[in-house]
Amino acid sequence: MLTLPKIQAALESAGRGTVNLPPEFSQEFVESVAASIEKQFSRKSDRSGIRMSGLGRPLCQQQHEIAGDKEEMDYTTFMRFIFGDMIESLAVLAMRLSGVEIVDLQKKVELELDDDIKITGTLDIIIDDGSGPKVWDIKSASDYSFNHKFGSFGGYEKIKEEDTFGYIMQGYLYATAAGLPFGGWIVVNKNNGEWIMCAAPDDQEQDRKQYIADAKARAKYLLSDKPFRKEFQPEKEMHKGEPTGNMLMPRTCSFCGHKSKCWPKAKFAPKATSRAQSRPGTWYTKLAKESVVL
Repeated sequence: MLTLPKIQAALESAGRGTVNLPPEFSQEFVESVAASIEKQFSRKSDRSGIRMSGLGRPLCQQQHEIAGDKEEMDYTTFMRFIFGDMIESLAVLAMRLSGVEIVDLQKKVELELDDDIKITGTLDIIIDDGSGPKVWDIKSASDYSFNHKFGSFGGYEKIKEEDTFGYIMQGYLYATAAGLPFGGWIVVNKNNGEWIMCAAPDDQEQDRKQYIADAKARAKYLLSDKPFRKEFQPEKEMHKGEPTGNMLMPRTCSFCGHKSKCWPKAKFAPKATSRAQSRPGTWYTKLAKESVVL
């Protein structure tokens, strides 16, 4: 049975030093972290064609990846990726300790979307939650995403409204390839260690069919001879109803590891309209005025 109280109880017991960690659990954790570190430091791509994990993301980002362009990231983003991988490995360990029935882990799957379109991926975990096995995705999230995307201010329907990273499509692709329902997301807050389960609906066939159809259309586009096209355009920075002269990078682009190819003159700088003593940073495609608030 997959329940948060059981997982939390197992972690609290570990925190009190009353858990005997089976050597096979610790070995699995060490191997998982080592594989993640190797992947992140080598920056090797294991992509062979179109991947399920990326198909719901912006098409322009995927065009870069299919072309073989390597992602670029600053050191803080790089560190966040490593922390995220380690937290997800720890999440599996905690579920093992709590007795969660893990049916399979890091399973490679493939799905034929059309006669000539086959996509591949590696699903996170298959868990029997008491109602049968389901495919779940493990995520680590910032405090904001934890609460506003997956938590009390978010949820499945909220994610549907703005799914920049293609989480729902990814889940249904994995689940369909495995021949199982999609359970949802098991999420760990990177800021404070809290856990939450964000479940997909039980009645999901209509959504599943729609997302699979969308995936097929997107795959066909990516495999066509369509020229590269930016999906997003900069926005004017406004202050008191007037433009500052600066141009803000589209928010979706700011998360992309290929942004320097689309916006070679972009600059990360303190927000020009902020009055804070330590101004938060933001990405500008054009920075005409470094400060407009005195």
